[in-house]
Amino acid sequence: MGNYRPLEVEPMSCWNLTLTVLVLSLGTTNYLSSPVRGEPIFNGFHEMAEYAVTASSRSAGTTKQIGAQLTPDNKDPYTRAWKSFSKYACFDCEAHRQWWNDSGALIARFLNITNADIHEQYQYLLFVREVIIPALGPYPPIRRCCMNVTEVGMELSLNFQGPEKPVFRVSVDPVSKITGTHLDPLNIDTVNGMVARLAAIGFKGFDRTLHYHFTREFCMPEQSMKTYQQDSGEVKAWSQTILGFDFKDGNMVVKQYIWTRHASRASGLHPHALIRRAISRVDDQMRCSAAVNIVLEYMETFNADMPVRFFSWDLVDPSKSRLKLYGIAHQWSWAKMREVCTLGGTRCGPVTDRNISLLRRLWDILELDGMTPSMPFTWHYEIHPGQICPDVRTYFAICDRSDEEVAQAVSQWFELLGWHETASSYLDTLRYLQQVVLCYHSSGE
Repeated sequence: MGNYRPLEVEPMSCWNLTLTVLVLSLGTTNYLSSPVRGEPIFNGFHEMAEYAVTASSRSAGTTKQIGAQLTPDNKDPYTRAWKSFSKYACFDCEAHRQWWNDSGALIARFLNITNADIHEQYQYLLFVREVIIPALGPYPPIRRCCMNVTEVGMELSLNFQGPEKPVFRVSVDPVSKITGTHLDPLNIDTVNGMVARLAAIGFKGFDRTLHYHFTREFCMPEQSMKTYQQDSGEVKAWSQTILGFDFKDGNMVVKQYIWTRHASRASGLHPHALIRRAISRVDDQMRCSAAVNIVLEYMETFNADMPVRFFSWDLVDPSKSRLKLYGIAHQWSWAKMREVCTLGGTRCGPVTDRNISLLRRLWDILELDGMTPSMPFTWHYEIHPGQICPDVRTYFAICDRSDEEVAQAVSQWFELLGWHETASSYLDTLRYLQQVVLCYHSSGE
């Protein structure tokens, strides 16, 4: 397997597979464990590990230059389906065709790994072609995106929530022809348009209430953004909000993320003040203000110089939506990890102790005491409606090591959790995904 590092590797068309983020979710109390949520239960405790195999790009080429190297293996029934699906596909513009040529075969392989049947595969590929591809904008991309280090507005991942098959996920920074122009300087109309299109499709449980609420609360008006750009020296506006999709059980779970710094700088208010105000206005439905205050008080005490950078929610009825608050620190240490997972030592007990012990095992497997990753330490606190104590998920951004080394460590971790089949097949899963890019590395370019 290749040694793919997102800051060093040359691109194969728009995509390189990078093994970058390991996410461990730790519950803090017994009552949070719930088989209904699809989370594995071990000895009455709540633990969940996720690994995200992220497809990202450093820069984009063109289909004419290198995209043809994505021709799928005709012996693979799922990429064969992609090729059949593409044969008579019509696109509104050449940019859409090139995005599809660059990403379609790889997405088909991701979907195959999730064990979706052929009917779901076609449904999902149709959604990608008709909804996601048009939202990617010009090709090559010309607009910066802060959702990943490569600044390309789409990110693919697998989400393992137990020994069963993983969930395929896509994150998108919607872009259109009017993005950044006088017609849509802040990209708000473009995002609103995509959300409206999702509503028209009629996904089960889809609801736009929180989209409109948090957009009003955090997306700056045009004049404020101009002042912000002048003060900050930023020529172009970064994304204020992005969308995420979980391809699950024949349906689509849609999430939205929003950054806090723009609104904070424009209003002169601390990001946490804005979050508290926004939550208070929908707390009669979300019922999460108590847990939000616990998180913000911890952040204000232990991470005063690094407040919550962004947060997310589900595009469902507010009474059913999760809320996730994200933290970032440049300090990589076991002491910091323990502090984050215990909310500064305020959470303790046998469940927490067991989870911390498991986390320590993972830390040792990855040998993190002997390295300082180049990417910051990231985590988030997840809050369900009515939940008093938040769950924590820690992100191990370990892109500084080879794929082989990281994959072996992750397989060992899966084995420790009792996910024996996942552990034994994990390396083959990655090799299967990387078949799409191997032709580039063997070409000598």
